Amino acid sequence: MKYSILIPRGESAMIKNITLLDSILDVANCVDINDNNTYIARKVIENCVWLKDMSLEDFLETTNINGSQFKRFYKLYDCNNFSILKERIGLWCDIRKEQVVKQCQWQKQEPLARVIFNLTNYNDFNDFFNVELIDRICKQIYQSKRIIMYGAMGLLNLTHDFQIDMKLFGKDFIRSSMYEDKALVPQKDDFVWLFSMMGRTMNMVGTTMRLKIFNGPCKKLLITQHGALLESDFLISLNTDNDYYEGQYVFMFYLDMIKTRYYELYIKEN
Repeated sequence: MKYSILIPRGESAMIKNITLLDSILDVANCVDINDNNTYIARKVIENCVWLKDMSLEDFLETTNINGSQFKRFYKLYDCNNFSILKERIGLWCDIRKEQVVKQCQWQKQEPLARVIFNLTNYNDFNDFFNVELIDRICKQIYQSKRIIMYGAMGLLNLTHDFQIDMKLFGKDFIRSSMYEDKALVPQKDDFVWLFSMMGRTMNMVGTTMRLKIFNGPCKKLLITQHGALLESDFLISLNTDNDYYEGQYVFMFYLDMIKTRYYELYIKEN
């Protein structure tokens, strides 16, 4: 017996719209691959919020992308021209931002935190739900040009939606390779985020890159399982028994807490 799914007219186009930027971000996040498509994808993500106001000439000049290479790129996403790409990305951004704004309700964070708290080994709820620490992290995000994320792929892969949502709030969260010849070198106005459950990933970094990342002039946030693996300006300890289930739930809670608090402090209209 054969089954089929009936998609209402116009529904197929909407599905393409709501998945377009996710698909492009997946390519941009291939941090260990340096080719034309990954470079173009990163530039599209970087400019996605104001892409609808850019001409093709402006975009190519700003990003230093070859016109024929860019045409081949957007045709991969079933866009016949730049105008269609802009329209679809613009629609996606508008829909997603409306959703994110509705979700960012700070008053709901503490009740949620009390549920997630039970997955951790914290004795004091206020140590887990540390609003003062999150406020300082949000302030550093606001003051920084870019936020560069290094570390374990298991945690990096959980940042996809967070990257997009924070981009809609005007902040660039960029994943970096850990390989010396491909890793991003942070500048003084960047904010470095380091993810490592037990420290194994950080031990993979070569000496030269370790000095550039860990001893650079920019501020650093370390998110880890139990304690301070290295010197950092901010520390979030997940403090769970399990690196995967509980640890990942707590990690995603902290991302949501940071996003919601950032919206409350710097985006929300009073």
